[in-house]
Amino acid sequence: MKRLIFFIFLIWNSVLGQGISADYDCTVTYPNGITLNYTGKFFYQDNKSISYMLPDFLSKYPEGTVEQNGVTYGFSSDSVQFILLLNLDSGTYKATINPRIYEGKLDAAGGEWRITNEVGMIEGYKCQHAYWVTKNGKDTSAEIWFTDEIPCPTGFEVWNYVPGFVVKVKTPMNMVATLRKVTIGEAIPPAVFIRKELKKKKDSN
Repeated sequence: MKRLIFFIFLIWNSVLGQGISADYDCTVTYPNGITLNYTGKFFYQDNKSISYMLPDFLSKYPEGTVEQNGVTYGFSSDSVQFILLLNLDSGTYKATINPRIYEGKLDAAGGEWRITNEVGMIEGYKCQHAYWVTKNGKDTSAEIWFTDEIPCPTGFEVWNYVPGFVVKVKTPMNMVATLRKVTIGEAIPPAVFIRKELKKKKDSN
């Protein structure tokens, strides 16, 4: 049944050819207890999506260093971070978590979104809560609040298919993102899905 829903979303978006772009308010709480602010960006068009995060905290900490309790911590000062590209036609993903690049196949059979009875209004959308459980029954601490008012098979910073447009997400890396605004129907230029950061550097030897 879940796969049927995913295929319906794919067909819906393919027929309409509509682009989706969205901004999110994001925070990441790191193991040292420091919480930093980001602006999340999400684009979807023609079975392809890309997410990334812009480090708002650099306006306050331009060098990426934060002092807490007499200890100085360093964070990435890259202007674009946590890039995630999904291609549903090829069933692949590619991502950057500084400084590494990850790539592989989407694994829809590796687990499932378990939809709960929790519902509510978030940013004007009626949303339902779901959490990801692996095929072995392990709770991964990944949670989404999604709406079926906007058909979309991928979500902001989510490494797999989703049952509806993601309005809010919590990830195992202690990132929380909530929708700020969304635009539907405007075509997304192909160049948006091309990021130099996703290209592996050639070995200089």
